[in-house]
Amino acid sequence: MTPAQKPANENERLARLRALAVLDSAAEPLFDALTRAAALVVGVPIALVSLIDADRQWFKSNHGLEEATQTPRDAAFCAHAILGDEVFEVPDTQLDQRFTDNPLVVGSPGIRFYAGAPITLRDGLRMGTLCVIDREPRRLTEHQRKILTELARVASEALEQRRLARERSEALRRESRLGEMLTHILEATRAGTLEWELDTDELRVNNHWRELSGYPERKDSDSFAMRRGRAPWLVDVHPDQLLHLQALLEQHMRGESALYQAEVRIRHADGHWLWVLDRVRVNARDIQGRPRSMFGVRVDISAQKQAEQALTASESRTRALYESTPAMLHSIDPEGHLLSVSNRWLDRLGYEREEVIGRRSIEFLTPESKAHARSVLDDFHKTGYCHRIGYQMVCKSGEIIDVELSAQLERDAEGRPIRSMAVIEDVTTRLLAQGRLRASEAFLEQTGKLAGVGGWELDLITKRVVWSDETCRLHELPPGYEPSFEEAINFYAPEAREVVGAAVQKAMEDGSGWDLELPMITAKGRAFWGRAIGSVEFEDEHPRRLIGAFQDITIRRRVVQSLEASDRRFRKLFEHSLGLICTHDLDGVILSVNPAAAKSLGYGLADLLGRGLDEFMSPVFRDNFPQYLARIKEKGEDAGLMRLVAAGGCERTWQYRNVLDDEGGEPYILGHAQDITERQQHVEQLRDWSIRDTLTGCFNRRYLAELAADMEPGDAWGCIAIDLDRFKQVNDTYGHQRGDEVLVAMSRFLARHVRPTDAVVRVGGDEFVILLKDADLAATDKAVQRLEEGSGNAPIAFTVGAAVRQPGGSLDELLGEADTRLYASRAGRDKRRH
Repeated sequence: MTPAQKPANENERLARLRALAVLDSAAEPLFDALTRAAALVVGVPIALVSLIDADRQWFKSNHGLEEATQTPRDAAFCAHAILGDEVFEVPDTQLDQRFTDNPLVVGSPGIRFYAGAPITLRDGLRMGTLCVIDREPRRLTEHQRKILTELARVASEALEQRRLARERSEALRRESRLGEMLTHILEATRAGTLEWELDTDELRVNNHWRELSGYPERKDSDSFAMRRGRAPWLVDVHPDQLLHLQALLEQHMRGESALYQAEVRIRHADGHWLWVLDRVRVNARDIQGRPRSMFGVRVDISAQKQAEQALTASESRTRALYESTPAMLHSIDPEGHLLSVSNRWLDRLGYEREEVIGRRSIEFLTPESKAHARSVLDDFHKTGYCHRIGYQMVCKSGEIIDVELSAQLERDAEGRPIRSMAVIEDVTTRLLAQGRLRASEAFLEQTGKLAGVGGWELDLITKRVVWSDETCRLHELPPGYEPSFEEAINFYAPEAREVVGAAVQKAMEDGSGWDLELPMITAKGRAFWGRAIGSVEFEDEHPRRLIGAFQDITIRRRVVQSLEASDRRFRKLFEHSLGLICTHDLDGVILSVNPAAAKSLGYGLADLLGRGLDEFMSPVFRDNFPQYLARIKEKGEDAGLMRLVAAGGCERTWQYRNVLDDEGGEPYILGHAQDITERQQHVEQLRDWSIRDTLTGCFNRRYLAELAADMEPGDAWGCIAIDLDRFKQVNDTYGHQRGDEVLVAMSRFLARHVRPTDAVVRVGGDEFVILLKDADLAATDKAVQRLEEGSGNAPIAFTVGAAVRQPGGSLDELLGEADTRLYASRAGRDKRRH
């Protein structure tokens, strides 16, 4: 038997075949009619629509061979037929050396005659054939050949139309989901909507629009009276804005702007004034370009305006605080020009303010630092932040000082950079530890975000989470990002996860929705308050998906606090910081500690003050404590990790950076640390998930990539490739669940017969690899012997091939050699059987 060669465009052809989504689909009348017609035209008992997959031919339609749904590709006549554009005909298989010993000839169904017309799609790729088969030799007439070719063209067009119909169905489903998501978003924002048909002067408004204006509900036919002779968006507008807004609206109606958008002050029906944001767009125009219909959205932004007024009122106080802070601070515009600098910045560098404002910040760096700054600029614009970047700055006097710069990029609502704020630590003199804290607080005081809202959807079957672009922005992630289910839950603050979990469970039980205000954390670690709205969709009385919206309500919650408690926040920073802030003397005795950190460790302040810091460390870190004290006395600072034992006995990992303050009075160490326990645990867990096969628990191909990267030229490795015999028959006969059980049992069998240091890897389907570290040929052969001796206890028969790494050889070469020997072993065994 001579198997057919694979087409030159095989990868492209297989990708196109799978895109059709037709493999393993149910029978369809059109394709069955084509095979019946082909059988009748040629006068044969068997006709098939056969699609050539990677390792099989699968029958979309089967006339006369109902007991079979597919055959191996190596034995497929159709695999030869797709190599050309013309009908492929074998008049008598017993006279054609390519097929005389083909299992489909010598066995069932006993093929003597074959003719197949390739099914060629519009792009020229051949998916399979429409073929006819007889158990007697024969030849096609020219008429039959033409009819078979035309029937194959019909099959090709049917496959194309089937794909298009499927894509249209999927598009309609997505459109429906988007409509539902939009409804939730509008409800979440309580946005008013208005549609205006200019031809008929008909208005349609929702209840939220009426609530914003204060008018009672009225029929659409009465809506003209609401306008009082003006465009509906200009009704009840403050007189000071009317002319300007009218000009903007007319400009949009003439087609000179893509959108009418304005912040408008309107009078409510009860007499009070409120601020709203109007966004209006022309939906349709006549052939002269005149508007025929318009659609608009109105959102109440009164709270935002109040917050802006409060921020404006405190601007002078904030700037005075900014300029007088003892930290080195500056802000720059998107082109890198200095907008403001602190007095400490000026004092340390020796300049007057008028000498530096407007100059590029990079001018104050050494040449080497300028190059470094340019190298990190792209990453800073992408991430929006940088932390502790080392530079050298040049003072006016020529003195060069070493600094570390941390910066945050501020963007507008459309994501465009507005300015960046930077905190600069003079690490030459190490005098700015407390200044960094005040600088960070000043930075936080000036940052604020406009409220935003976005939609989301969770498929309860697949656990797939879909976020709108606005939801991604709220979580400080790029548009189109799709988080995992666990990642999405972890954006809620820990104390909020149980609350939202209970609400979702209740909704799935009784069909009710939820509307919660909860603390959340963005992907960049920024905490904010979000409004989470959601509901459950049911199918066949079972929960199918969750759908809802997020809204950033941080400004609404904080505006009152920012006005009433701004003078207290600085005093409470030390007490309530979630990080560990403490001071201790040169012997390690704790002098002060912030209450929040003490509480997080389960101690009261009295339990900590006056005791040695090393008393609360794990034994390993306690032994190194004298070296820590010596380093900080010598260098004036120290940074690293420490592990503290909480009151309950559990250990927490903290990342610290401590500095020595020896100016005036007794010297002491000022310490600051962050609890990174969960982050380390999460990183370790994610790595384990990434290199493990989810079904068997064995290592996967990602592990092989890591192993290849770490492999040294002199390392000795043995490799055993294992392939399960007739595993496909298990799946075909007993189903994929039984197949999965066999794979799990086989992985356990392999693990029992190798050393603990050996790695069992599932490389795909029914293929496994065992990698033996520090194993020569003898050790590898011994491992093979153990497997073969224990094969009676294996859940399925298997074939092995073993190899050892040649000096300087790659992991791919080792795996390839083991595979080659496996296939040689199997071929030899099959030959002995025959």
